[in-house]
Amino acid sequence: MPVREVLRNTSVGPAFPVNNWDVLNAPRLHLRLIQEADDSFSAIVLNLPGSGSAGDTVEEAIENAKEAVRGVLESYEADGIEAPWKDSTMEPIPFGAEHRWVVLDG
Repeated sequence: MPVREVLRNTSVGPAFPVNNWDVLNAPRLHLRLIQEADDSFSAIVLNLPGSGSAGDTVEEAIENAKEAVRGVLESYEADGIEAPWKDSTMEPIPFGAEHRWVVLDG
């Protein structure tokens, strides 16, 4: 079986299916999602320290976190510094929080 086909049928990160070739080169964000007291949502990027955002809905918090990560990555690139990605698979998820893996698309 060609490598491309094998990669399509494997997982990248916990419970993250690879559905196409382009996804393999896109960063995956490990998000901790927390509903705040005011019913807004925080999205903390566990595998890129110092990154995160918030929104009125889970979807908005995720999109805002993606936008924040894009800015952080641009800043690292402009400074000639490699982004400090870390292994977050063992990060504890507090009671009441959720975690998701999402692709940093476009």
